[in-house]
Amino acid sequence: MCLVRLACWRELLRQRHGEGRWHAGQSLRGRVMRKAWAGIAAALLLYVAAPVVHAGGEDPPEVALGGRLFLETRFAQYFFAHAKGSVNAPLEHGDSVMTSSPGVSGAMPGPFSGESMNCRACHLVNEFRNSAGIRAYSDFARRSPVPVREDGQTVTARNSPPLVSAARKTNSQGVLHLDGQFATMLELVETTYTGRNFGWMPEEHDTAIHHFARVIREDDGSGALAQDRSMGYSYRTLFSSAAPDIFRKLRLSEDYRLEVQTATDEQIFERACGLVVAYVESLRFRTDKHGEFYASPYDAFLKKNGLPRGPRPVAPGLLAKESDLAYSRYLRVALER
Repeated sequence: MCLVRLACWRELLRQRHGEGRWHAGQSLRGRVMRKAWAGIAAALLLYVAAPVVHAGGEDPPEVALGGRLFLETRFAQYFFAHAKGSVNAPLEHGDSVMTSSPGVSGAMPGPFSGESMNCRACHLVNEFRNSAGIRAYSDFARRSPVPVREDGQTVTARNSPPLVSAARKTNSQGVLHLDGQFATMLELVETTYTGRNFGWMPEEHDTAIHHFARVIREDDGSGALAQDRSMGYSYRTLFSSAAPDIFRKLRLSEDYRLEVQTATDEQIFERACGLVVAYVESLRFRTDKHGEFYASPYDAFLKKNGLPRGPRPVAPGLLAKESDLAYSRYLRVALER
């Protein structure tokens, strides 16, 4: 999925729970002619004074824990190689790839400098809101950086696409990454944690899963991430079915609970990746009861001018809708008129 980001009305999005959850409207969907956008931009800058923001409720336990796993820096190969025996001890020296973050005009200070790779390093939100701007869980790079290993690779084949609404199904979607590399979000998450993005070589797949499971088993909740996100509870306690009453709001549903001390590495890995999927699926722009986006200045412009905010039904009363391409072509002609 590709979210076309236009600077003149970039969504200003609401931060939640200290790390940024986006709830404003989606940006332009579909390709339209450049000359039409110039006029729209001028109108929006004149008439839109502030974004529409919406306060959301408390995250479900599955989403909250998935968000912590998304931020976790100990699953990377660099941490495995430099942890010196304990998964709870901080690194003496962080991975060099985390020192800086690629920007449009040059490198910026890395938000996770001193740590090892995590998902958030390439799926940024508001880390650079006062300098480079905000992102919808994407980066500023042409190609996202990866940890240095003996293969000499330093970047991926692409940059990191936005995750907000990436899991939203439409009539033309079903694959992930801009080149359709993955068919499911679970496959994408599992491959990321065990692949080159986290510093693992192809022959280290099993080692990556074993290390991942070890971090889950041996985490003691003393780290800053656990303190900030989970009231200092360890992963072992968070996954457990036996939890104290004070822990009720963080208690996972039955489908996600697991006794990590007796579970296999593969069971732990699959369950944790499922939580990350739940977190990613929760990242979405606001829609109305008809499933149409409504909260951005662009959506307000379309509504005010009587233009459709998404693909139209192919016939009255039918659920089937026109293709994204057909919608884009219709909108282009309507805007020109």
